[in-house]
Amino acid sequence: MSQIQKSNISSLKAALESPSIKNKLQEILGKRAATFATSIVQITSQNQMLSGADPNSIIAAAMTAATLNLPINNQIGQAYIVPFNEKQKDGSYLVKAQFILGYKGLKQLATRSGKFRYMNVTDVREGEIDIHNRLSGEMVFNWIENHTERDKRKIVGYVSYFQLVNGFESFYYMTVQDIDKHAKKFSQTYKKGYGNWVDEKEKMSMKTVSKLHLNGGEAPLSLEMQTAIKADQAIMEVDGSGNVIDVESYPDNENVKVDPDEERIMMLINDAKTDEELDFVIPHAGEKYMAAIKNKRKEINSNK
Repeated sequence: MSQIQKSNISSLKAALESPSIKNKLQEILGKRAATFATSIVQITSQNQMLSGADPNSIIAAAMTAATLNLPINNQIGQAYIVPFNEKQKDGSYLVKAQFILGYKGLKQLATRSGKFRYMNVTDVREGEIDIHNRLSGEMVFNWIENHTERDKRKIVGYVSYFQLVNGFESFYYMTVQDIDKHAKKFSQTYKKGYGNWVDEKEKMSMKTVSKLHLNGGEAPLSLEMQTAIKADQAIMEVDGSGNVIDVESYPDNENVKVDPDEERIMMLINDAKTDEELDFVIPHAGEKYMAAIKNKRKEINSNK
C-alpha cells in the first residue's frame, strides 16, 4: 500500500471518528453504527484504487447506502462503493468514490414500497423473441425451457418486467447494442476500461434496463426509490454536519423528479415509523411541513 493510500485510510478513520459523522451514523443506524463504520474501512482497504480515493466521497457513498438501508457488501449486490477518476480543471485526476445502486437493491426498494406484486429482469437469448410489433410495441417471447440449450445461445438483450398490486403490467426491452451505447454515453469508467461496467457487465445491464424502465413514468416510485435512483453514480460529499450533499448528478438520472404533491408528503409524514423515514421527506417538504415533521418525530421517539 502506497503512502497516499495509507494516508487516505488514516484520514478516513479520523473522519469516521469525528463527532458530526459519528452522530449522523448513530442517527441513521443506531446500534449498528460502529459496525458499519468498521465495514467502510475494511471495504476501502481491500480495494487498491478505492483506498486512494477522497475519504469524504467514500463516507458520502457509504452514508447514502446506510440511509437507504442497503448493505454495501459486494457479494449481496444491493449497493456498491466504487472508485472513479474525476478530471479536475487543471487536467489532473482525483480519485473519488461513487454510490452504485445494484439491481437487487432496486428490487429491494420496490418490494418495500408495497406497490409491486412482481418485479424481474432477465437476459433474452437468440431465438427467444417470437413477435416484435414495432408499431404497437408488443413483444412476445418464446422462452427456451432447456437450460443447457439456452446457455449455448447468444444473449441479444435484456427485458425488465413488473406487475403492480392493482394488476397493471409493463415491460421494457433493450438490445445488447442499446445497453452498450448507453454505457459508453454515460459511464466514464466504461470508456476507460475499468469499473463495474467492465467487471460486472451483466449485473449493470440488468440494473440499467430496470432503472430506465422504472423511471419511464409508468411505475409508482416511492420517495425512497426516487432518492436511490437520483443518488446512483452521482458525485456526493459530506458537509460539516455529516449530511450528504449532491455535488453533481449522474447524467443518466437527470430526468428523475423527486417532487411529491401535498397529499403524498403528508402521507409520508403520517406513515413514517422511524427518524430515517422522516429524513427522506425533509429535502422535499418545505417549511410549511416542518411542524408536522417535528411532531411526528416526537411521536416516534416517545414510543422507543
